[in-house]
Amino acid sequence: MARQILCNLIIPEVTDEGTKLVHLRSSPNFIVSLMPKGIRISFPRNPDRSIWSWYSADLATTDSALYHITIKLPQGFTADHHELTAKDSELLSGLDGEMSEYRLVELRIPPASNTTIIGFGLPFHGANATVDDWVNKHTPIAGVTPLPEILQKQKFTLLVKASKDDLANMIERMNDRHQPSDYGYGTDHRWNWERYNTQIPKLRGMLFRETIRFKDQNERDTAWTQIHVQDVWDFHHDLEHVNNQNRHWRAVHRALKGSFTKLQVEFLPNGSRRRVVWDASPVIYGDSELPKNIDSYDRIPLILLRRDTGAGHDFSPIAHEKYEGVNKELERDSVQLICESNAYGEELRVRAVNRLSDPKVWPDTMRQDSLASSKKAIFNELLIGHGLWDLYRSGANVDMTPFDLFKDVPAEIRDSCLGFVFEGDRGKVQQYFSKLHFGLGIVSGPPGTGKSTLASAITVLMCLNQTIKHVYVSAASNEASDNILDRIDALAKSAIKKLTDDGVSVNHLMVVRGYRFKDEQDKCLRALAGLRFKPGSRSSSAWRFDNSLCWWMLRASCT
Repeated sequence: MARQILCNLIIPEVTDEGTKLVHLRSSPNFIVSLMPKGIRISFPRNPDRSIWSWYSADLATTDSALYHITIKLPQGFTADHHELTAKDSELLSGLDGEMSEYRLVELRIPPASNTTIIGFGLPFHGANATVDDWVNKHTPIAGVTPLPEILQKQKFTLLVKASKDDLANMIERMNDRHQPSDYGYGTDHRWNWERYNTQIPKLRGMLFRETIRFKDQNERDTAWTQIHVQDVWDFHHDLEHVNNQNRHWRAVHRALKGSFTKLQVEFLPNGSRRRVVWDASPVIYGDSELPKNIDSYDRIPLILLRRDTGAGHDFSPIAHEKYEGVNKELERDSVQLICESNAYGEELRVRAVNRLSDPKVWPDTMRQDSLASSKKAIFNELLIGHGLWDLYRSGANVDMTPFDLFKDVPAEIRDSCLGFVFEGDRGKVQQYFSKLHFGLGIVSGPPGTGKSTLASAITVLMCLNQTIKHVYVSAASNEASDNILDRIDALAKSAIKKLTDDGVSVNHLMVVRGYRFKDEQDKCLRALAGLRFKPGSRSSSAWRFDNSLCWWMLRASCT
């Protein structure tokens, strides 16, 4: 059974003599196919694979030689096909084969329905200038009609070289294709733990495919919020089932290693003291502060954090061996772990997903860009996965001039920053980042291939560009943010030192890590009052003075 049937497109053209059928033939530059999903139009990509590579939608990341736009037909479409008549014989001019080998197919969309266009508006570099203009400039394809005119049709006429049975099977498959159901989570995606306790056990399903396209904006927001919420819910659920009879060490370790759980240790009261509660921090794997030769099998190593003042400040959980009765069972040995869900980080991620659909532009400095709203709308649509057809039809501006990252950057600054990139990649980096579609760039590769170094070099280059006022860098976790900050800071110092040694006038960079404003405010007030900073809570991503907003504010106020 054929997966697709090659077609020629028949375009009705109104003339003074009446309606004329114009034959738009499939060719190496323009391919029309009938598929179970609908009609697919394909154009050849630039064969230069060293740059502008585009990968197929699979996990093998195989090169895609063709750019596909799919016209997905709605439920309820009608299809008719018949042999060519003598009147239709003019359509066979220049085609191979007999008239009996061809059939004419008509596909009609119901008046109240619309097709779904997948792939329109995505970055494309044509195999030649003609194809590039057809897709990117919407010049008439083969001099007949532009691409948008084809995509918005409600009726399609196709000339197909196929048997009656093959066509009937294809149309049957088009009608029988699976229609995914709604997730069932509704349209409210705000953080609500009570709602999650009902939804997650009831609606949990299979993992999302990596190549999934969401039906609409709500489906995307549903999927992305639940990805974060279900992890937190699982950790919370696992902790509730830890008890003295059953060991759930794997669940506990998973919960305590991340930033999901706030932990306290309670020392139970006795006749000589009150109840004492200290904060505690689990020792993560590979932590240098873990005492040597400690047996951590079936144990959770904790670091206890003494309170600065108040109850429990003077308490010592250690009993010296020479104290009377120390070898007997002491009440002091009885402690209780208090674990509570600390899902603040995931709650922030859920809020960020909800902000995707908000027309407001973040951060505030981006509002100076007249195209900021259009860029956000484009990014929003790209994350749904269908392309930009809906935006284009609504009249939004989707024709963005590619962004040149190296524009207005002096050659000596450009060369200094790119000097940190692998020598074999420098030419590709310069060519790729000089033509970023929608201002978006994607770099992928296995560990050790220079992704972080490249990101740091590009960040420093943007900071040294006088036309760019602020550069924001984010990462997947607090630890990852610390790592990229250190890389950027080190590379910036090296690049600026080299430039100043060569006599180039450049400013030193202000690299600021984003911490909670309350923490920054507290540190600033203590510094202004002449008090020492409180030691930050033990964390794999603790507050650091030298990269904090507090440091830069104090420095600015003293100069």
